Amino acid sequence: MGNAVAEPSTRLVASIQQIACEPEWVQDYDDAMAAFEDARHDVVLLDAILGERTGLDLLRETGRRGHTLPVILLTAEDDADLTVDAIEAGVSETLHDRELAPDRLERAIGHAIERARHLRTWTASHAYRDFRQFSDMDGHWDLDLHRGTAYFSAGWMAMSGHANEALEATRDFWYSRIHPSDLERFERNLQSHLYGLSPTFQCEYRIRHKSGTYRWALTRGVAVRDAAGRPVRMVGTHCDVTPRRDAVERLLANVSRELRGPLDAIYGFVATLLDRTDSSLGEPERCLLESTRENTRGLQDIVRDLLEVTRANTGSLQVEPRPFDVVPWIRETVELRRKTSAHAALTFESELPSVEVFADKDRVREVIERLLDNATRFTRDGEPITTSVSAAPDDKGMICVSVEDRGEGITREREPHVFECLYNESPPDDRTGLGIGLYLSREIVTRQGGRIWVDNRPGEGARFAFTLPAFRDED
Repeated sequence: MGNAVAEPSTRLVASIQQIACEPEWVQDYDDAMAAFEDARHDVVLLDAILGERTGLDLLRETGRRGHTLPVILLTAEDDADLTVDAIEAGVSETLHDRELAPDRLERAIGHAIERARHLRTWTASHAYRDFRQFSDMDGHWDLDLHRGTAYFSAGWMAMSGHANEALEATRDFWYSRIHPSDLERFERNLQSHLYGLSPTFQCEYRIRHKSGTYRWALTRGVAVRDAAGRPVRMVGTHCDVTPRRDAVERLLANVSRELRGPLDAIYGFVATLLDRTDSSLGEPERCLLESTRENTRGLQDIVRDLLEVTRANTGSLQVEPRPFDVVPWIRETVELRRKTSAHAALTFESELPSVEVFADKDRVREVIERLLDNATRFTRDGEPITTSVSAAPDDKGMICVSVEDRGEGITREREPHVFECLYNESPPDDRTGLGIGLYLSREIVTRQGGRIWVDNRPGEGARFAFTLPAFRDED
């Protein structure tokens, strides 16, 4: 057994007889932190005062880093608040100087080690009990949150095309294979569970196969926690849901194709009637036909978006980047929209008179139009909606495009989900669209090397922004 201590009595520890000790002494805060990082000790005897900082400061910091050694806190003061704070920080026991007899210290060390062992056994058994409840056992994984090392079963490795290969199993190995568009959602769901906001971790996402293609995976897991409730380990299952996803996507594609023909015919027929110059159409009939045309156009847009979702999920969404000046292109897009929208005051601003980006300009226009649609839907009549272009402050070599409104913003509950497919942020009694636009915008932006996000102010508005790579002519 080893001990990391911040200056308790050497002689007192040496007098312990029932437990074989190999003490390691450290003298200051930084050395004590290094001892926790090393993670090879069985128990820590820790002074309440460590120079300018305290033992509790050290415990809180090590806790944030995921270290979980059993700790006995030594103090020279009778302080009830200190005892309470020590318990909350995960201390196994607090000893006053006057209690530091060899037998008392020996019992405290034994209890701390035994308590930690029982807790590990209990948490692990409960974690694996939950783990066994998962029905899909195509593969499983075990992740050490402190060291970042992992175990991946043969089924897990086979799904990524690395069966029977001797590869270093780490958290980074896993993350590097997650589709860029799914990584943020994967990490958000994981952190939600680690912070105790959800009982289990679950995420359906795309993982890259050795061949370069992507497979759909469903991952579920639970955290193993220490005495203070801090997560130290994750165990879970990993199954291939590509066949199910493929079936859904085929259904969407087939339905979309079947609907497109009749909708095009209806739209063309109504447009022909409205173009008639004779007086056979009265005002009520004309209003009815115009309403029919607009609704049909909306259905055509939904069918188009469903097809785009299918292409995005199957890797066939086409993006053809070329260099072009983004400022006049976006200004033109906003001007065209301003002529057809009386709902909101659309404005365009740019801190750059001209800047070339390397992107698909038609796809960029799609993203701008979707963001303007979204902003118009949630903005009160007459409120301004501003589209702007600027250099991205945090991403060198990137250009930032944003659409900002002064509407109601997004509720905190809905904010993490706005870019998910088929998620509609509208209230149920005022819902329009399928919740596809922002998802497709993210897919388009990501495929061009950029990122998209929302700066949200509930009750005051929202700013959706995305980046595009600036074009650099090497010649």
